[in-house]
Amino acid sequence: MKKYIEFLNESEIRFDSVFKTEVNGVTIYGDDELAKKVGVYNIDVNSDIAYVTWILQPDMRNNRIKSMDLLVTKVKCNITWSIDYDEQEQYNGPLSGVIEFDTESPEYKDWEIITSVYFEKDGGVCPDIVEIDFKTKKITVE
Repeated sequence: MKKYIEFLNESEIRFDSVFKTEVNGVTIYGDDELAKKVGVYNIDVNSDIAYVTWILQPDMRNNRIKSMDLLVTKVKCNITWSIDYDEQEQYNGPLSGVIEFDTESPEYKDWEIITSVYFEKDGGVCPDIVEIDFKTKKITVE
């Protein structure tokens, strides 16, 4: 029988589970910073699905679990971009492209991941909102 919970000491516990969730409808902020990366003034951005990897992290007090928190460990998605119509004649590069966003890649590994996911009254928990901000270099998962 597989152990799913391991008590390391009086105040630490480890779960043997990693959860992966698809989140539809990612919100992208700071597209002006993204436009600089592409080399233009204005771009349109879109990302349909983010893949969120997360774990449950217990807060132990006096040999008991006081609370459980959801901790996001990885966010991955493809961000499509296209140049605004009024800039297409002035721009010599590609008119659209895809940025592979992955918090484990060197370019994005230092970004802050803010997790605001809480258990519902029925005991369920799962992230369902992802926001990526290129200006502040923060990812919010709710």
